[in-house]
Amino acid sequence: LGVASADQPTGGPVAASDLQAWYDTHQDDYMQGVRRKIRYAVVERRSVLDEIEITDSEIEEFYAANQASYETPEQRRASHILLQVLPSATAVEKDGVRATAEALLARVRAGESIADLAPELSVDTISAARGGDLGFFGRGAMVPTFDAAVFSTPVGEFAEVVETDFGFHVIQVTGERDAGLQPLDEVREDIRTRISLDKAQELIREKATSLSAAAVSPEEFTAAAEAAGLEVAELTAAAGDNMPELAPSPEFRNEMFELPVGGISGPVVVAKGMAVFAVDEDFPPAVAPLADVRLQVESAYRNERLRKLAVTAARNALGSGRDLDQAARTLDQEVQDSGDLAPGRVVLPGMGGDSPELSATLFDDDTVVG
Repeated sequence: LGVASADQPTGGPVAASDLQAWYDTHQDDYMQGVRRKIRYAVVERRSVLDEIEITDSEIEEFYAANQASYETPEQRRASHILLQVLPSATAVEKDGVRATAEALLARVRAGESIADLAPELSVDTISAARGGDLGFFGRGAMVPTFDAAVFSTPVGEFAEVVETDFGFHVIQVTGERDAGLQPLDEVREDIRTRISLDKAQELIREKATSLSAAAVSPEEFTAAAEAAGLEVAELTAAAGDNMPELAPSPEFRNEMFELPVGGISGPVVVAKGMAVFAVDEDFPPAVAPLADVRLQVESAYRNERLRKLAVTAARNALGSGRDLDQAARTLDQEVQDSGDLAPGRVVLPGMGGDSPELSATLFDDDTVVG
């Protein structure tokens, strides 16, 4: 028999005094490694974008040098109306949706417009907002039956009603594009953006390098950053902390804990651009303040409370007579046979994984068999 912790009443809010007591008696669980204090400044990518100008000749040169990136396969453009079939639909209900789709196909073939009908009738809300338009796509981009219908239907014509896992589709093929090179005008803005970002990265690296060179000591770091028009922030963290201020940046994390105290970093990539930092101080391993680990403490406290409730429920069900059949009836369960077990990792079906405590109890010399 099993009594799950998750089935126990969770109770109300946890009292602050209970959290404090748990934290005080489990401090080894909340030890932090070496923590380091730094000051840092970030040269943000967006701060330099206005300084960047891209000429038409640069765009044309990039296009000529990267034409392989703009080769496209044969593409079709289509619009559709999707009528949903719920997974729980009966055969009769499914046939009804199909009949509605066939009637809708007859309407558009007779002259009504998918563009007019899709916003009202299609459950594909994204394309419906564009009058059912799916844009251009290549072979294999859609589910097989939809794909086959689009690429076998002449441009301007309507395919027969198509069934997919999403429901029934009424489809019109609205355009085609042969395999080949995308025209420059279609990719001009994409190229402009790519060149702008590349130039921005070069520019922010130059600015970050200048800051690193100007801040020859931690004492001069703040003044050098402010002279460059940058804000200085402080951060104290251990190597395993998330550092949400800088977003995931393994390079920054590694550099932060490799430099000696008093060191000034070079440019380091972070989410918003390039950072430079000064290492001010190390703090030895210590217990994290309760405020920093409050969520973990509350989760651990609640889990232990639920575990104790489950143990109490199991003991109450078993009763003083130790009658397993009676306990099963109380818990609305059936007694299960584990089969042969051996010492070591014991896993019982439906018990949520292995349990060292269960294994120790089963094979304890004082455990009575039978």
